Amino acid sequence: MFKLFFGVFCCLLCFGTLANAVKEDVEKILSGHLTSNQSRGLMDKLERNLPYPSVLDTARVKTVKCWFYDPQNDKNHIALNDLLSDANQAIKKADSPKLKLDLQTCQAFNLYQQGKVSAATSMTKNVISDTSKNPELYYQHATANLILGRIFVRKARISKLF
Repeated sequence: MFKLFFGVFCCLLCFGTLANAVKEDVEKILSGHLTSNQSRGLMDKLERNLPYPSVLDTARVKTVKCWFYDPQNDKNHIALNDLLSDANQAIKKADSPKLKLDLQTCQAFNLYQQGKVSAATSMTKNVISDTSKNPELYYQHATANLILGRIFVRKARISKLF
């Protein structure tokens, strides 16, 4: 009986450690304390292990992957749209409103990079509105405000040119 209990305990401990490791790795990537190469290496490691036993971990990895895309050409743009669709499905399975807001913020940033400023502004304002009353969503709120700030700076620069 003890062996069975010990075996189950070890399995649960391993899955718990794996889940914590994925969350910690994603947090490291988002922290900004890693170099670009370190972040890319950690992201590659996380992607190799997809899908994870936890749907929440799978959704975390697919959501953070969005920040690694640079949709300056059509091929990357198509890949980004595929990723967004895939990440949205994973987020629905994980039932995580927080990750949904993270993904919307990333999508708004990519729209901004593509020059779709009005769509990016609208999406960013929606995230800010959705996060403004919940202190647990401070990171999402701050990131959306940062992107909105970049959009306004860009608009101001363009208006000075004309």
